Amino acid sequence: MLVIPFVLGACAPVGDEEPLARPSADGCVAPVPSRVEPAHPDLALVATVLEPVTRAGYRSLSEIVDAGIVHDGRGRRRPVVVCEHPGQGEPGPGVTAFVDEGDGCWKPAPQPGPPDCGTDSPDWTDSIVFVPPGHIQPLGALWDSPQFIAWPGRMRVFLHYRWSGFREAPEGGRAMRRLAEEPSYELISNAVELEVVLPGE
Repeated sequence: MLVIPFVLGACAPVGDEEPLARPSADGCVAPVPSRVEPAHPDLALVATVLEPVTRAGYRSLSEIVDAGIVHDGRGRRRPVVVCEHPGQGEPGPGVTAFVDEGDGCWKPAPQPGPPDCGTDSPDWTDSIVFVPPGHIQPLGALWDSPQFIAWPGRMRVFLHYRWSGFREAPEGGRAMRRLAEEPSYELISNAVELEVVLPGE
């Protein structure tokens, strides 16, 4: 597992990873994510912590947090795109994270990305899952590329799943047509809190 060497002012590159600045020491922020698209009328994104105490460094987020899209039981089945491997296209999974380094001050915790989820083919039929009312669709490792950065301290993490709609009429059959009917939306998960420690602590 790659571990970030934390130094004053910046993070040195590790392997092929780019250096990232430490969270700013100037000013505190409310640990609340911002929204780009409106909420969905039927769907919600639910996150559950798997590893509440975790080590600092570049991590696979699916080792730390489990996530799924929940249909709240109203309306018809809803199509969502579920990808096991990142590619070019929609939807856009993302992460908003904040860190309290022990002084009670929340600061943004920089993250790589956002990643893309999609397929090289314009027909995504194989990646479309219809979520029926009252069910949850696990999302697996959707947020694992690029890797999550666990910053030392207390972290508050929100997952995002954004569907921006098609820019032009899609190819494919009925599933693609149903997906094209979905308006733009963004799902933001509940907050997940982590205690992040340096290796050896």
